[in-house]
Amino acid sequence: MEKKEISTEQLRKFALQHMLYLDGAACIYSACITLGRKGKRLFVLDVFRKRLDYPDLKRAVRELAMRFRPTNILIEDKASGTQLIQELVREGVYGVTR
Repeated sequence: MEKKEISTEQLRKFALQHMLYLDGAACIYSACITLGRKGKRLFVLDVFRKRLDYPDLKRAVRELAMRFRPTNILIEDKASGTQLIQELVREGVYGVTR
């Protein structure tokens, strides 16, 4: 199979945020997958997974949004995700949806 170079500027980008809770764990894992789409093909551009408290999670989402400039940022509307959505929408972060 021939490997082709694809510029990320040619892709429509999406960021998916998910908060992973573990029973009895002091911290939770947060994960973000940034995808690019060109036509019918999807490309994984980045995978982010880390244990973060809320202020660091919010900072990480903003940094990833600035780095990849996704068309849509989908955040799970549960637990800290609900608060994160509300704050990012109020602050005018482009593309945040539930």
